[in-house]
Amino acid sequence: MKYHYLELVVMDLTSPILVATWDGHTYILVVVEASNCYPVDRLLKLKKKARLVVRNIIVILEKQLGVKI
Repeated sequence: MKYHYLELVVMDLTSPILVATWDGHTYILVVVEASNCYPVDRLLKLKKKARLVVRNIIVILEKQLGVKI
């Protein structure tokens, strides 16, 4: 099935990983824009930061694609 830009955005936030990165990141956030399967991933230290990071990723995608969600 073919989607239009930003018609489907899929997100996943991992559970805390057992071994943190060298600078203390324990969560991985993955956002995929389905029309072109463009993935964006971010490492997070705190789960509560996920909402702000998702908002920032959406703003970036909207600017790049010229479409609002």
